[in-house]
Amino acid sequence: MLDEIDVERQRAQSQEPSGTLDVRHSLSTGPRQTGGTPELGEPSERRIKGKGRRAESEESEEQEDILPVAKRKRSSVNEDLFPWGPSSIILREALPPDLRSTLTLLEDWANDPNFVVRKILLSPGCPDFPPDQWANIVKGLAIDLDKVLGAHYSTEVDTKHSHDIGDLFQIAIKLPKQTKAIKSHGDWVIAFGKTLQATTFALPQRSTEYSAWFSYMSQLFASIRPSFHDRIIEFDKAMCLRAANQKHIRLNDFARFEDLHTIYLSSYGMGPNSPDISGGKGQKSNKGPSNAGQREPCHKWNRGTCDKSAAQCKYEHCCNHRNCRGSHRRSDCPSS
Repeated sequence: MLDEIDVERQRAQSQEPSGTLDVRHSLSTGPRQTGGTPELGEPSERRIKGKGRRAESEESEEQEDILPVAKRKRSSVNEDLFPWGPSSIILREALPPDLRSTLTLLEDWANDPNFVVRKILLSPGCPDFPPDQWANIVKGLAIDLDKVLGAHYSTEVDTKHSHDIGDLFQIAIKLPKQTKAIKSHGDWVIAFGKTLQATTFALPQRSTEYSAWFSYMSQLFASIRPSFHDRIIEFDKAMCLRAANQKHIRLNDFARFEDLHTIYLSSYGMGPNSPDISGGKGQKSNKGPSNAGQREPCHKWNRGTCDKSAAQCKYEHCCNHRNCRGSHRRSDCPSS
């Protein structure tokens, strides 16, 4: 009898867990089948899913921080297809060592000229030189001596603000800086002297070239009357521009500038100061030496309406018909 009771008790204990599990299963599955309230275990599953999504997003952000940012690059150009390539290589090999080293530096600096200018400006011993003209040196362009002279006498602070747009464009806003035009030998010496210091600081191999050009120009200024120094200044601009545009030419290659010497310094040249351009073809300029120091004819006196005497009038009482300048009025001029 006792044995039968023990057997039934063990059987009940063995069946109790399964019954409990069935009840829990029915509680969790019942509402899902009937479409009632959400099951008790669902919020925890949602929290687990939410944590998983946040974890995935954090992992993706960490991966984005680790991965390098892709930068837009310019389209690559096959330099082997340049038609001028073979002849340029042959000409480069024949250049003097100083020109070859200069070309090598300019080609390397062309990758990031703004960075090179910043490094120059931060270097101890950097000469006092306008930043925009430093950029011209780094890019191998001609120097604007008028801006160099203006910066020498200017006290304005360069407030340039620039913003890069992609790889090809840059917006720059700055206040206008003072510009002083070179008009005399002394102005040129100041501007070119500062250019000589800056150029030899960045490109020491050009020291001989620039020193020879400085001596050559000084001899020109000393050999020509001051009234014609404006022609020498224009000649210097043309020379520096040609040397900057043609990288195989140095400033001390004087034989390569004979045509410019004729254009700007000869009386029969076609420069801006030639007689044909200043006074017109076949005509004499009214500002020539024959009229130097003379006052302009009084037009009122020629019309008979001037109420001042010849001593009081700031204009000269003479004929204003062309270059007559006789003591008679224009109406009485025999050549009219």
